Amino acid sequence: MKPRFEITEGIAFNWCKVATILALLWLLQLERWALPIAAFTCAALFVVAHFQGASESRCILKKPLLIAVFWSGIGVLWLVLHR
Repeated sequence: MKPRFEITEGIAFNWCKVATILALLWLLQLERWALPIAAFTCAALFVVAHFQGASESRCILKKPLLIAVFWSGIGVLWLVLHR
């Protein structure tokens, strides 16, 4: 059985992929609320994975907290631009 952090990191990695796709859709102005929801979900799950012991991810940025900061920044940027 996989350790809990690996399971959480796997879910977080899937949300990272979703957030990446939605970021591209956002750049094309095709979705309104999908990006911030996906970005903040991704960030939150990577923070949880980090505190459960994940030190690396399959995501291109590799470090769970770095990924969380990146996607949080995308979510905040979206909120600022759409208030």
